[in-house]
Amino acid sequence: MSDFEVEAQLASLSINDKPNNESKPTNVVAKESTENTSQTSKTPATKMAVYYHPSCSLHRIPDHPECHSRVDGIMATLRKNMSDRLIFKEAKRVTEKEILLFHTPGLIQRFQKLADKALQSYQKKKTVDYLSIDMDTTVMWQTRPAAFYAAGSVISALDSMYADIDSSERIDTAFCCVRPPGHHAERNTAGGFCFLNNVGIGARSVSYTHLTLPTI
Repeated sequence: MSDFEVEAQLASLSINDKPNNESKPTNVVAKESTENTSQTSKTPATKMAVYYHPSCSLHRIPDHPECHSRVDGIMATLRKNMSDRLIFKEAKRVTEKEILLFHTPGLIQRFQKLADKALQSYQKKKTVDYLSIDMDTTVMWQTRPAAFYAAGSVISALDSMYADIDSSERIDTAFCCVRPPGHHAERNTAGGFCFLNNVGIGARSVSYTHLTLPTI
């Protein structure tokens, strides 16, 4: 074959430099599109629950950076913009037995004593006393229920995540929109805005109730 004939044959070829999916025959692309749509429709939506309790908004320390407007604003936004994609659940109140899975008796006794004093003062005088654990961590008469429901929210979430696969309570993931926070609270010490270690209590609880694991 002469060079002229080779060039003529090459010129007759149509070179397609479009993306792969555009260069496929129409019927193949249509079939793949249908299959992808079918696979997507079969994928179940993730069940995500948001745990909250109104008590978490009532622990209020004046001029404190850890304030109730944080959870109030988040909850308002979620309810307005994502109510069709989320499940809203009320957190349970943690028990003292559950708290003691993580914390020492000394910590809970000191916290209960301050909480009792603040509550009794409010009931008698109808004025709010603020009792400091440290410069960042203060107890008032609504602090105890807020802290107990915040810790209980993690247990609530984990209980639902480990529920039977066919249970209506079963969820895939959760967001605990609660306060006061807990990540600075140590086994025997409250501090840094935190009274109870919410995650620590939840982890200990789930290890005892749902998992066969060594003690955390």
